[in-house]
Amino acid sequence: MSIPRMPFAFDAAGHERHMVRDSADVVADFARLAAAHARATLYFGENDMLHTELLSANPAFEELLFAPGEDAALTARLLAAGECGVETTLDGVRVLFSTRHVEAVELNGVRGLRLRMPESLAQLQRRGALRLATPAEDPPWCALNLEGREHAATRLRVTDISAGGIALALSPGDPALRAGQHIDQCTLEIPGVGGLRCALVVVYLYGVDDAGGHKAGCKFTDLPELSRRQVEDYMARLQRHARA
Repeated sequence: MSIPRMPFAFDAAGHERHMVRDSADVVADFARLAAAHARATLYFGENDMLHTELLSANPAFEELLFAPGEDAALTARLLAAGECGVETTLDGVRVLFSTRHVEAVELNGVRGLRLRMPESLAQLQRRGALRLATPAEDPPWCALNLEGREHAATRLRVTDISAGGIALALSPGDPALRAGQHIDQCTLEIPGVGGLRCALVVVYLYGVDDAGGHKAGCKFTDLPELSRRQVEDYMARLQRHARA
């Protein structure tokens, strides 16, 4: 993915829906990338690439500061090229942009690569494949009607969500789930939306802390189209809140 090819990819038919052009949204996305010290790959020339991370974003000076490359010869070729394409990820979404100003700098004793902040970027991922972490305050919940628990549904916090499924937080005292388990007649409770009927299958389980807490990654097996759109609307609301 050389620098000449990236603008061509941005301009390709059908890619406009992936573009972020509003200046406030662009700045907010770079602020989030910098806060996460996002790993990034800089493409330049015909086949060269440099792996680095975003250290900071300064919209007042329209600049991005990346960590210096470990390969001095490769970094020298990048500086000679003076331009590059950048690929990174934000909330699991592939992010692409290009810049035509690259230079070596040292700020407050920190060496790095300064790139001009672009006016737009591309987020290349389908909404259906996007998975977002939910807020700690007022998160969604899911009530599961499990076999052997006839009098009360098991209500679990949703830790991340996508149009294809959810991840659930389980504490040591919660009923055990198993990979491959099908759970019918669940209710997904989304703030500001209400309860959505769905069915789930447990895809994977993994531990998250020493106290025995773990997560269950689940896939929707029966989610009506209207409910799916409501899930996507909630995800869009999460993204707007993160940018704000």
